[in-house]
Amino acid sequence: MSGYNHDLFHLDDSGIIRMAYECELEGSGFSVANGVVLSDLANYLESQRARAYLLDGNFPRFDDDTEDLLAFEAVEMIREKDPQAKIGIMTSQRDLEGRIESIKARFFDKNKTDPKDIAAWLRAA
Repeated sequence: MSGYNHDLFHLDDSGIIRMAYECELEGSGFSVANGVVLSDLANYLESQRARAYLLDGNFPRFDDDTEDLLAFEAVEMIREKDPQAKIGIMTSQRDLEGRIESIKARFFDKNKTDPKDIAAWLRAA
């Protein structure tokens, strides 16, 4: 994990999803850092890096904010710090698949993806 603080930074405003993925991935030997809102990612990127980033498609910018489609803004923040970062976006909005792939990120269907799929993606990194 040379030069990285974690294998994965997972940004999702659902505590249940974050906990399920963290338990499964850490049980498979991966280190995971979590965030809930876009400002958590910004704070993380100030001093830390992950091998890969898994983003929910929709999440709030700040605590107590409304949920919005901020994944693409998050990708820009990550690419500024690490242009070669491995990024996945997990959403149930299938119409975003082409847009996600056009920014060289991996599309994960939120309704069909489970933590084992993410573990396999991390192993391939």
